[in-house]
Amino acid sequence: MNPRNAIDMGRKTMKNSYTSLPIALALALGLFTVSGNAIAGDITTQDKEDIQNTIVRYKAAVGMNPKNPKNHLALANAYHMSGDFDNAIKSFKEVIKLTPDSSDAYIGVSRALVRKGDDAGALQALQDASLCNPNSADIHYKIGNLYVRQKNMEKAIVSYRQALKLDNNHYESHRELGAALGLKGDIKGQIEEEKKALSIKPDDGDSLYYLGTAYVNLDRKAEAIPLLEKCVRVDPRNADAYRYLAGIKAADGEFKVAIGFAQKAVDIKPDNKSYQMTLEKIKAAASKTASKSK
Repeated sequence: MNPRNAIDMGRKTMKNSYTSLPIALALALGLFTVSGNAIAGDITTQDKEDIQNTIVRYKAAVGMNPKNPKNHLALANAYHMSGDFDNAIKSFKEVIKLTPDSSDAYIGVSRALVRKGDDAGALQALQDASLCNPNSADIHYKIGNLYVRQKNMEKAIVSYRQALKLDNNHYESHRELGAALGLKGDIKGQIEEEKKALSIKPDDGDSLYYLGTAYVNLDRKAEAIPLLEKCVRVDPRNADAYRYLAGIKAADGEFKVAIGFAQKAVDIKPDNKSYQMTLEKIKAAASKTASKSK
C-alpha cells in the first residue's frame, strides 16, 4: 500500500534555523544582522528589558551622532527585535540615506515588511538590495523565499539558481530549490538538489525532510524511512516528519510504532487538527485490524 494513501499528509513549511546567543550581547556586538541568523528561542522578560535598554542607548547615540549609520542600524535591529516594525523601517531607511549602497539596510526593511504582511514591498526592498550587492548569493536566496511565499515557483526557481550560480555551496539554495522543484512535480530534480544540500551539510533537518518526503512520493519507503528518522533526531520538533513516519508504518501494518510517531506529532503541536486526525485514523485502523484477527 502506498503510504501517501494511508493518511492525508501535509507539507512542512520552510523555516529558518538559528543559533543561540544572548540578545543584548548579539545586539552590542552587531551580530544580529538583518538576515536574522544570530538569535533564537523565545524572548524572555530579561531579553525584553535588554532590548528596551538597547533602544534607549542607541537612540541616545543617534542623537549625539546622527550621521553614524552604525548607530541607526543597531537601533533598527533593536526596534525589529522589540516588534516595533514601523520604527525599525524608519531607522533602516536612515541607514540607506547615509549609505545608499547598504544592502543590509534594504534587507532589514524587507524583513520588517514581511512581518507587517507586505510581501510586495519586502520583495522590492530585496531587489534593491541585490542592486547594491549583485554578487550576494544570500540575497538571491532570500528573493527566492519571498517568491515562494507568493506561490510563484517559477521565479523562485530562477532566484535559487542565480544564487547557486554565484555560490554553488550555498546549501540553503540547493535545499529550497529542491523543495520548489518538488512542488512543481519535478521529484527527480528535487532529489538531486536535496542530495547536493546534504553533501554540504549532512545534518540539515529540512534537507533530510524534503529528501525523505520526495522518496515517499515515489513510494520508495526503504529510502525514505532512514532520512525521516534522522530528521527527527536532528530536529525533534519536526511534527510533519513524525506524521510521515506514522503514515509509512501504518501503511505497513506496524500500528504500534505508527501510533507512537503520530502521538509525537500531536505532543509537539497539540492544537493541530490534522495531527489529531492522523492519530485517530491510525488508532481506528489498528482497532479494526485487531478485531478482524480475533
